[in-house]
Amino acid sequence: MSGQFLPRQGEFLWRKSVLSTNENRVALIQDVLNEIGRNKIAPALEAFEVHLILDEAITNGMEHGNLWNPDKELLVELYHDKTFLYLYVRDQGRGFDKKIILERLRKPPDLSPRGRGIVIMHNFSQLEWNESGNELVLQLKIAN
Repeated sequence: MSGQFLPRQGEFLWRKSVLSTNENRVALIQDVLNEIGRNKIAPALEAFEVHLILDEAITNGMEHGNLWNPDKELLVELYHDKTFLYLYVRDQGRGFDKKIILERLRKPPDLSPRGRGIVIMHNFSQLEWNESGNELVLQLKIAN
């Protein structure tokens, strides 16, 4: 996987790499949710909101990064500390210019059917990308 890795924060919990297929996408979302529950981590969000941002992050990596190429992998890692759950999603795509995305997030939300994923993730978590734009970390606040 190309591009610089984001620095990892917190204690390592779990890692899984899958090929970019819709079947793997659905299973990976459930695997991540199961791992969060198994480790008794309670994000300060509703279960639907956690599922929604996981779905958006994983789908974006497979669709826009790996272009649904079933030979390309998507890597998901979970880390945590006392305050946050960190979800890292890395694809094998070329990445993107994150300045364009950051500019979009400064404007009122675009409600067109395409391009809402990053806005949704931004509204429920803190986001950060690596320089090449092929790795994302979502920081989800943990409930007290």
